[in-house]
Amino acid sequence: MMQQLKLLASIDSLTQLYNRRYFHEISNHIFSLAKREEKELSIIMLDIDKFKLINDTYGHQIGDDALVFVARTLQENIRKSDIACRYGGEEFVLLLPNTAKEDAFKIAQKIREKIEQSSLQVNINQEVRFTISLGVSQIDCKKDIALETVIKRADEALYEAKNSGRNKVV
Repeated sequence: MMQQLKLLASIDSLTQLYNRRYFHEISNHIFSLAKREEKELSIIMLDIDKFKLINDTYGHQIGDDALVFVARTLQENIRKSDIACRYGGEEFVLLLPNTAKEDAFKIAQKIREKIEQSSLQVNINQEVRFTISLGVSQIDCKKDIALETVIKRADEALYEAKNSGRNKVV
């Protein structure tokens, strides 16, 4: 029963990904280990472009479907050792241990293309297509003293992707 409660407290009920609180709990341990062993570690931060427009145009159920679709796409395109999290709203974070920034960029690009090439069925006659923007950052074992620094860089890269036209990886 306690294990079930811990799991429920760790998982986002809509997407079945880890929630933000649990992400920070587990990722800080992985960050410390990567620093100590001087291993590569990358972060991908992403969110759905113009998500409010999806909700306003098609309704919250389709918005929820979009969130679940992104979560499923993330899970299908990462390794078991990677951590996927719904960070908040339409924002997601991936923690990629033993992954250089260049490789994380390739993973982000692959995920971006899969989302762009897919659609959600609204009804028999209508489907909705949407895109995502992504920011990539890598740990600097010598300089970074906290995981939040790496997340902040990924977040800044995400907003650069959004401000420079969306549907891209920076």
